[in-house]
Amino acid sequence: MSMAGPGAHLSPSQIVSRFSAANTLASNPGAPEMLDRMLRLLASHSILTCSLVNDDRDQSPDRALVGSRLYGLAPVAKYFVANQDGVSLAPFLYLAKEKAFPSGW
Repeated sequence: MSMAGPGAHLSPSQIVSRFSAANTLASNPGAPEMLDRMLRLLASHSILTCSLVNDDRDQSPDRALVGSRLYGLAPVAKYFVANQDGVSLAPFLYLAKEKAFPSGW
């Protein structure tokens, strides 16, 4: 998402399409739905923003409101995305979750 530019909002399908074809996520037809669940979790913790846009593909009068979610980076996400120097706090999270790290204190 950060490579799409500042303020960009992408759908799960758009994010999956950016993966290489050799990646198993890109070749899985259910990948956008699985990714959507993970992105919703991050949005519920305010790491990502989520907006719902109407999808006008179905024009029948009895259709239910159909929408798709678009996700973007929230301000706190800047700490988890590599900056211009290639530095982020993501590796620290791996270290903090390592069992041996806190038990040494």
